[in-house]
Amino acid sequence: MVVQMRAPDAASAWDLRCELREGLLDFVRDQHPQWLPRTRGEYHQ
Repeated sequence: MVVQMRAPDAASAWDLRCELREGLLDFVRDQHPQWLPRTRGEYHQ
């Protein structure tokens, strides 16, 4: 999928990117929860 967005300035573009990302995560959480990880892991060096 390709998404193109336009904004009048950098600050608006940042807000738009954040809103799009959050909307996509909401969609996945509501429509396809099996696609999200269920466990959290930690990595220590």
